[in-house]
Amino acid sequence: GLWAYLAGAFGAEKDPDQQERRRQRRRRSSGKLAALLCFEVRKEAMAENRRQDARVVDGYELGRTLGLGMSGKVKAGTDVTTGAKVALKFVDLQSMNDRKRRQLETEIDCMMRLSHENILELRHVNMDTRYPLVNGGFAPPAMLVIEPARGGGLFRFIM
Repeated sequence: GLWAYLAGAFGAEKDPDQQERRRQRRRRSSGKLAALLCFEVRKEAMAENRRQDARVVDGYELGRTLGLGMSGKVKAGTDVTTGAKVALKFVDLQSMNDRKRRQLETEIDCMMRLSHENILELRHVNMDTRYPLVNGGFAPPAMLVIEPARGGGLFRFIM
């Protein structure tokens, strides 16, 4: 009856097997809870390490790679002082011949002069960036800080 139900609900069972099964269920559920808590703590610690280990170049925190090209790569970036999202174009100057360097200078000059709602704004250029490599060294690319393209890159729309 009701008394037996209440006694069972509060752990006052007379049957030792039933008591043991209840203890084992509690241990399993507390073990699952402990494992879940450990997982969450570990996940938060890893996220904190990523934030601390985030590579910062010239005041911009590097994000994921958005694209690769013949002369370098484009990465997502965040201005560490304002939090503004940008695209960071890194151009490998060492692999460029004189003609390619002049083309880059022309591209930079044109982008600096142009101002139109349908053209991405070139916000900043640094020709002697110290880009941190995964192995601990540095590479000396040029860095172009560009307004991020809303909706993805042009290639997505062409194809």
